[in-house]
Amino acid sequence: MRLPSSRWRRSFCGWLVEGLSLYLVLGIGLFLVLQFALKKTAAELACPFLACATPEPILLAVVWWLRRREEQGVSPKRLAREWGVSVTAWGAALVVAIAYAGARLGFLDPTDAVGGLIVTELVGIPTMYFTTYYAVIAGMSSKAAGKGDGLCRSGSPSAGDSNQSKK
Repeated sequence: MRLPSSRWRRSFCGWLVEGLSLYLVLGIGLFLVLQFALKKTAAELACPFLACATPEPILLAVVWWLRRREEQGVSPKRLAREWGVSVTAWGAALVVAIAYAGARLGFLDPTDAVGGLIVTELVGIPTMYFTTYYAVIAGMSSKAAGKGDGLCRSGSPSAGDSNQSKK
């Protein structure tokens, strides 16, 4: 089997084809399992399922864009802010979608869903932002020091880091 070239993997089209095709296949399977387990019609599950499924492809496109920004040499603080805002927006959208789905499918009382949503967002938004911000700063610092390859990339000694072989 021939692996895609690095140019293909870096292109937005490559991300969409590989990422979204896998995501859609898994999503359709989950939809069918939920339909069978909850004994709901497809029409009853469509809106809650789409609400929960929409943030992930958007995050996929944003991650591609942020990786490109990293390659362009954007300052670490600016990149950390962009990652923080992106992950926070994704998390907030996911929490809203789950609360909506729970209320729509009858798992949650609507007033409980709103109350839980408010508390979760008040606690979750600062937590997601600052956790992501400091993780990006740490990743960029380790990359600059030559100890890793940046955020969410392999740079550990167990992965065969080239810096370890020089010692």
